[in-house]
Order: sequence, then structure tokens, then C-alpha cells
Amino acid sequence: MKRIVPLFCLFFCLLCGIPCAAAPAGKLHNAGFRTIGIWQQEQQLRLDINVWYPTARRPADLNYSPWTLHAARNAPPREGRFPVILLSHATAGTRFSYHELAAWLARNGFVVAAPTHPGDNMDDMHALYTLEQLSGRVHHLRTTLDILAGDAQLGPVLDLDRVGVAGFQAGATAALLMGGAGLDAAGWQRYCTDGKRDEHYCSRWAEQRISGLIASLPLRTPLEDARVKAVAAISPMYGMLLTAKALRSCTAGVLLVETEEDLHGGSANTLLTDRFPRPPALARLPQANEGGLMSACPRALAEELPELCHSVTPEQRLRLHHQLRGLLVSFFTTTLTSASAPHEAVLPPEPALFSRH
Repeated sequence: MKRIVPLFCLFFCLLCGIPCAAAPAGKLHNAGFRTIGIWQQEQQLRLDINVWYPTARRPADLNYSPWTLHAARNAPPREGRFPVILLSHATAGTRFSYHELAAWLARNGFVVAAPTHPGDNMDDMHALYTLEQLSGRVHHLRTTLDILAGDAQLGPVLDLDRVGVAGFQAGATAALLMGGAGLDAAGWQRYCTDGKRDEHYCSRWAEQRISGLIASLPLRTPLEDARVKAVAAISPMYGMLLTAKALRSCTAGVLLVETEEDLHGGSANTLLTDRFPRPPALARLPQANEGGLMSACPRALAEELPELCHSVTPEQRLRLHHQLRGLLVSFFTTTLTSASAPHEAVLPPEPALFSRH
């Protein structure tokens, strides 16, 4: 008989510093892979989406230059109904940037969809430090979920009562907004006059743009999506705008992941955990940074962006990815998996990974 670890197990493990596996070990699925491209004429929106999902077909190396993926292209999904994870990349990323993580989640029984966010990606950052950066991401993720739900092949295997969002940096903030959080202008009022003039938010260019974002607050329409039940926010941006007032409407289960950059870079993110109405699960990834959490860059990209692609050693990257996979599979399995779901397997996190502070 299948056993699913209840929610209290995860939080007990978090409190005690014990790594907690989300499900008993078992046979992993293979990862299927598809790409979806849409064009919305009315909104002038072009959206390119990668989708990973459980399949029985054997994987192979797939060439999406300059990236090489390992999955079963256009394979039929396994029978059953699977929880959905929307994956939102960091500003310096694309829909390919976390392909190994996405494939691992698919192997553990999740359908994972990752759009490239127009206006906030490796090739186009015109929306950086604007409201469009966040509201646009939310719209892209909602649209992605709608497209999946209407897909003839994937729609029937989705369990839309079990939807999570995993986001990095701006994607993490968008994920929190979809989970019910808001943005509070009060947190910005004295931010750049409180000894933080050298922080990236406080350059003259960034400060002018963020001031425009602040002028749009409070938002007339909340960005919450009632379908989202769980949020994994990895190093969210705009920590100063995520005050206790902004977070008090967040109803989704939350995993907040802090990186080394958060801990030592003067970021407001280290204060977030005390602002939620319910304490989130909190984890820290020592030595992690934006580039280190992405899949290893292909050679052409590494030559173009060496600071991003070589921000950690290969050994550090392997360890960070092992930790992050364990965190996300454990969290989403605990918060989204029901007893009716197919059997999942999980890569356990390494010891001393979880903390409360």
C-alpha cells in the first residue's frame, strides 16, 4: 500500500533539523518532454513553453542548441493524474535553464511547465525593476497553466487541484503573488537611505524604475491564482516590498529558500520568514547563487556569460542541485500529493539541510 508522508512530518523534520523524505523510495518514471509555442494576437504575447512529464518511454539526448536535454521527446504521458508545477526562471534564465531539475521532478511524478518570460529573460530584460516584471510573469504562468489544461494529450493527466509554483528571484516573487501575497509600498520608503546605497536596487537607474513600480501600488487587481496550493520561492526579489501586511493574505503552503547571496548580500529576504501569517518552511543553500542553481551552461553560453556560468565549481553545482532537488520533491510531494497519485520516489536531501532561522 502506498504511503504518503503527511504535512506535519515535513515540519517536524524542519524543526528538528532532520532530512525528511517525501515518499518511500521506489521506481522513478522516465521524463517525457514537449515544447509548446503560442501567440496571443490580442495581447501581442508570444510564449514558448517547455513541458516535462512522467512517461514510460526511454529517454535520449535531445539537441536544442545550445542546450542538450535528456528526455523522451513527444512521448505519451503515463496514465493517471499528476500534480503540476509551474517553473519560473530567474531574470538571467530561460525555459531551458533548469532542465535537469525539471526532468527530475517529472521523474518523481510531476508535470512541470517552464515558459521563457518575455521581457525578463537572458536575451531581453526590458521589464527589469518594473511592475511588468512581476505582473507579466504571473500572466505568463497563468496562461501556461490554461494552455496545459486545454492540451489534448497532457490535459487529461493533470490534477488541477494540485498546482504548485517554483520560482527563482523575480520568479519567486511572482510565485508568492500567485499564492496570495501582495506588494506593500511602505517597505520602499526609506530602503535606499538606510545604508544600502550600494545594493543593486539602489542605483539611480534601478531606483527610478522601482519608484515607478511603487507608484502603481496598491494593485487594483490582486495577482492571486486560487489554483495555486504550494509555492517554493528561491531567493525572491523585492524583499522590502513583501512586508507582513503584503504577506498576510498568502494562503498557499510556502517553502522559502535562501541562498548565500541572501545571507551575506544585505538582502531583505533573510527577514521574510517572520512576516508570513503561517511560518513557512525555511531552508538555506550555502554557496548557492543565481548561476549555481541553473543547469551547467553549454560551452557556447559559458563563453558568452562566464561570470554566470562559472559562478560555482562543478562539484559545488552537483551538491547544490542534489540539495535543491531533495528540497523541492519533498516539499511538493508533501503539499500536493494525494493518496490517489501514482507512486513517487524522492532523492533525499543531505543532512543538516533544513533550518528555522
